[in-house]
Amino acid sequence: MKPIICITGATATGKTAISFKIVEYLKEKGLKTHIINTDSLLFYRELNIGTAKPSQTELETVKHHLVNICSIEEPLNASDFEKKAKDIISELHKNSVIPLLVGGSGFYIRALIKGMYNAGTPNESIIARVATMTNYERRQLLKEKDPKSFEQIHENDEYRTSRALEHILSFGTLFSDLKSETQENGPYDFSRPQNKNWDILTINLEIEKLKHWKIIEKRANDMIQSGLLQEVQSILDQGFPSTLSP
Repeated sequence: MKPIICITGATATGKTAISFKIVEYLKEKGLKTHIINTDSLLFYRELNIGTAKPSQTELETVKHHLVNICSIEEPLNASDFEKKAKDIISELHKNSVIPLLVGGSGFYIRALIKGMYNAGTPNESIIARVATMTNYERRQLLKEKDPKSFEQIHENDEYRTSRALEHILSFGTLFSDLKSETQENGPYDFSRPQNKNWDILTINLEIEKLKHWKIIEKRANDMIQSGLLQEVQSILDQGFPSTLSP
């Protein structure tokens, strides 16, 4: 069996701090560990303050993978991430290095450990058509075509609304049925990974809600003080459109 440690949890639950403690602990035991980022926004070079990206010192102290690997104009989807992360994990295991997965993007972690939806790639003309709709128009069409998905997807979740609509218009099958198939396999039961040789220890960090809100509020204020608004303005001034997903 090949060991993997996975640290998950919502924003500002202390994942980075815990990961460094684990790396140090394993080092004392004579074990090598590398961190593989599973936060979907740490992939991008331009996003630093607003993503709470580890400092340059932290990145140099412990070997990190999949941080600062692309530009926001080249979005990395879950399928791309799954392939890259699998290759890295395989290489680390060959060299007796324990992969430490760290991040809060549950969908990306699930894609890696449990596998992707077998959804296929939607038709490009359909994607373009859905992109021209308002969110209200998408929601109404989804309600007509796939009522179950309409009920399951929050009205403000424009990405998943579009994804469900693109799927049914491209393939004629319900996105909700696809999701049901995945649910049957326990999508967040990481003790049953798609790779049967992986032995995964999952540590999920949680903080009592009121305490967590205070931590998030402080982090947001610290980001503003550290120049978050200026970072965003600088990205826009470089010509990147605000419609980019990252």
